[in-house]
Amino acid sequence: MLWLLLRVAIFCSGDTTTAYLTFLTDNHMSAAIASHEISSKKNVDSLPLVNYRLTDLDADKYKRQIEHYEYYWGLQKGQLDLNTPLNHLQLRSDMAKKLDKQEWIVVPTKENMNAIIALSRYNQSQDVDSRRPFTEVLPEVEYEYEFVPLYINEQRRPSLYIKQGNTTTIMHPPFDQMPRIKSRAHPLFVIFRSEDVLSLFISEPNTRQRQLTLAAGTVIYRWIQPPPPEFLVGPDVWREHRHPLSDDGSEARAQLQTKTSPRTRAPCAQPKTTTRPSIYDSQQRPMAVMTSALPVYRLSGRRKSFNGVSRPELVDWISSMKAQANTPCSSPDLAANDFLLVEDPQLTDYRSEPARDPANALRLSTFYNTGGMVIGSRGSDRSRYSSNDWAMHVYSTCLWSHKPPKSAHIRSKTRPWA
Repeated sequence: MLWLLLRVAIFCSGDTTTAYLTFLTDNHMSAAIASHEISSKKNVDSLPLVNYRLTDLDADKYKRQIEHYEYYWGLQKGQLDLNTPLNHLQLRSDMAKKLDKQEWIVVPTKENMNAIIALSRYNQSQDVDSRRPFTEVLPEVEYEYEFVPLYINEQRRPSLYIKQGNTTTIMHPPFDQMPRIKSRAHPLFVIFRSEDVLSLFISEPNTRQRQLTLAAGTVIYRWIQPPPPEFLVGPDVWREHRHPLSDDGSEARAQLQTKTSPRTRAPCAQPKTTTRPSIYDSQQRPMAVMTSALPVYRLSGRRKSFNGVSRPELVDWISSMKAQANTPCSSPDLAANDFLLVEDPQLTDYRSEPARDPANALRLSTFYNTGGMVIGSRGSDRSRYSSNDWAMHVYSTCLWSHKPPKSAHIRSKTRPWA
């Protein structure tokens, strides 16, 4: 999805960020209607109401990416709650299904999109403690949104019905006279959802949808740059001893707080701390609950990975690998393998590298990084990659795949991840 924002960045340089918002008109033929007063059925009230979740991310797997939003939105780390009513749009059940199918979308007004851009710029230019919360600029009130028809125009009977009091009005394509939609959903969550859907239309030239995509991209692009270290890790506590996985420096802080003064000489020294789980102990912290800056590309509720491989097939493959690992290996015949005698600096580097945790090397889940703001940067740390991740990274396939790639070789002698 958001890899397209790299293209948008080209259009977002300089002072042109608001140029793509000019096509959002301020003139409308009728008053705004509530989001639940529109349906594809004539009897609008006959359909149940649905609280549609706009930003639908797994908060555990996408913790690092959510921190981007918290920083630019003026929140404290860990403060953003995706369960908030501000992240939900009240719709009729049929319109919620159409929203899932990219048949339509709502986007914030030109004024609100400009306000979001200004807020993001301001918070990026300020100290962590001087940022402005988004509720000061865009408070928790009812907002109006532009109705944007997408694939709904390709349906056989795309008419929509609007209920206003005791009157029901029918709207026909291309929905030019559609009034604005009003809702208490916040523009920050709405624009995130809008860009996700509108990015499908980036390649369509000279269309209103493409212009809307560029407009939404100018907003989302402001949140791509990583927050400063003082926001991610907190105060600078014993930086040279802080573990990379310990964002808040908890291990270093605990050592400083419990360190015994060299002038203290107790006759019977007692331990200052009790045993507790540590991020350095893989046995006390199962891999299943570990978070990473390289999350699995999977939204909440999906059971299959992006490659569609079933879990039983992975279990069978791991069982076969364990059987091979237990097979005794005889020493190679050096005389018959002269290439083993050749000094190879790269192999020497491999021998000096620490071995991976077996649970990490043969884990079922895949942490392969495909890039983007949500997925993460390709230049990020890959120390937790499993053998399956490396197969996907180098050969674009899985070790358990029955269809190996046509060209399964490394094109150069350099490390594939270099």
